[in-house]
This record gives sequence, C-alpha cells and structure tokens, in this order.
Amino acid sequence: MSTVTHVAALGAVDRYNYGDLLFPLVLRGALERFEVPAPVLAYGLVERDLAGVGAMPNRSYRRLVAEARAGRLEAIVVVGGEVVGAEWTTMLMHLGSRQQEQAIRVARKLLGRGAANRLVARSLGAPTLWPWVFSARELG
Repeated sequence: MSTVTHVAALGAVDRYNYGDLLFPLVLRGALERFEVPAPVLAYGLVERDLAGVGAMPNRSYRRLVAEARAGRLEAIVVVGGEVVGAEWTTMLMHLGSRQQEQAIRVARKLLGRGAANRLVARSLGAPTLWPWVFSARELG
C-alpha cells in the first residue's frame, strides 16, 4: 500500500444508485476547485469497480479501517444521503442477491437486529456500531 495520504469519500458507492455514485466525484471536483492537494479515493462496504457507469472505483470498508490505522488518510468525508441511521444489515442487503437478502432478514429475526448488525460489521472488519457514523478512536 502507498504511504501517500488522501481524502476518503465513504458511502454507499458500491451499488448502482446514481446519487451515491456521484458524491465522490463531486467531492473530488470541489477539492480540486479549492486547490486541496490530497487525492480523493472512494470507499464502500465492499470493493467494486463501477467505472463503466461513470463512477470512481471504490475500496472496501476493511481497507478504509486499515488505512486509517496506518495514518494514510488526510480526512474521511461521509458522502451520500440517509447515512446517519443506516444499519449494517440493511446496507449489506442492498449489495447481494435476493437469496442473500432473505438470509439477512432471517438472521435479524433469529438473532435480533443488534446481534445481526454486529455480526455483519465484524465480517466486514468494521469496529463501529453504525456503517457511516464513527469516531476517530473507533478507527484508530
């Protein structure tokens, strides 16, 4: 991995939603406009390359945590709408197949929402209770 610091655009950028795909591009354009020298890289729950539809390729949440702990991030900007109350299980349901979505729904019923969310967070390498809400301590 590079030792260059960059700005992380963190959000639901790993799925086909025009607005979410647009946010990192808008952030990059704004930072360039104001001559902020740090490059912008996008991060979602999982690594995806949706450049074919005009988006920035994105890195995974697990990688964001690793890069934050290694001191390679200049800043983290949460991008997108409806980010404050989003749950890990809901975010993951939007990425998978219909069968995966059903499996997550069953897990939430059997384990309870809290336990299912903690399980998904742990599987993604996330040290936080919420996908898009965190403290520097949680990532450090």
